[in-house]
Amino acid sequence: MPTVSELKAKAAELRRIADKLDDAAKALEQLDGVHGHGEVGHPTVRIIPRDLSELPGLEAIYAVLETQHTPMKKSEILREMANGGKVISPNTLDVYLSQNRNLFESCGEGRWKLKK
Repeated sequence: MPTVSELKAKAAELRRIADKLDDAAKALEQLDGVHGHGEVGHPTVRIIPRDLSELPGLEAIYAVLETQHTPMKKSEILREMANGGKVISPNTLDVYLSQNRNLFESCGEGRWKLKK
């Protein structure tokens, strides 16, 4: 018979798996362009299906921008990073973007993209 701590560990593991499945389902919906009730649309921000929590901040920002076809606002970058499990402050994002101009390019109006 499993101990209470073993059951808690197993429950935590199952919650992590369920969260990953939810993220994958959201990503599939975004790829299909389906938004509830069968409406077809073109989202401006895609869900990042991969786990960003283990990546350093700079790599997580790069991964988010790499999936986008249009420049993103800082608030969108932060939201997508959080969806991927990586949380940084707006000030930290500012520092990464401004000090890594070889990777990131400002497009005006507070939008950023990867530098080509």
